[in-house]
Amino acid sequence: MIVGADAAATALRAITLKDNAYVLNEVLAHGQPRYWTREEAAGWAEPMHQFLSPEARAALTNRLWDYYEARVDGRLSTMLHGDRG
Repeated sequence: MIVGADAAATALRAITLKDNAYVLNEVLAHGQPRYWTREEAAGWAEPMHQFLSPEARAALTNRLWDYYEARVDGRLSTMLHGDRG
């Protein structure tokens, strides 16, 4: 089950889960991965976003949502490259 604070957060978590599954599948296709030791993983133990203010975290979520919404409705190319028509 994927749950977020609202519809946008839930959708973004689902997209991230799909992307991570794709990357894992690609990694496993190349053989057995080398797993980090506890010491190597210690630097990544805390979520990176823990240091963001609630406002910054919301702004990041909004930007991600805007990106995926633009991909779905066809505005992304115009946003990235401007109107070439």
